[in-house]
This record gives sequence, structure tokens and C-alpha cells, in this order.
Amino acid sequence: MSVNDTKRTEQVKLNLTERELLDASRIAASEDRTLGEFIRLTLRAAMYGKLSRLSSNSEAPDQDHSS
Repeated sequence: MSVNDTKRTEQVKLNLTERELLDASRIAASEDRTLGEFIRLTLRAAMYGKLSRLSSNSEAPDQDHSS
């Protein structure tokens, strides 16, 4: 089965505190983005940054990635 990366059709329910929602909404507005777009882009950065670190970690296991 191939994965379709061209359409954003999948949904995830997310529970946030009132403070998290307010802060995320404020950041999104300051970047002139919708809340959904801000959350999606933030998630992508976290996921693919982590995948990149995991890949490089397997190549150089002695590196400290705690910072």
C-alpha cells in the first residue's frame, strides 16, 4: 500500500489545556497562520527533526544529543 503525501485527509483529536490552546492560537496568529496549520507545521518539525537525529544517532552512537 502506498502512502498519499499530497492530500491532508487524516484527522487527529487533540486535547489541550485552555492555556495551551490560547498560547498556540496566539503564536499561530503572530505567524499569520491558522491554528491547524501551526500545529501541523510544529508537529512536522518535531517528527522529522527527531527522525533526523535518530538516523544520525545510529551512524554516530557516541554523540550526546541531550541539548
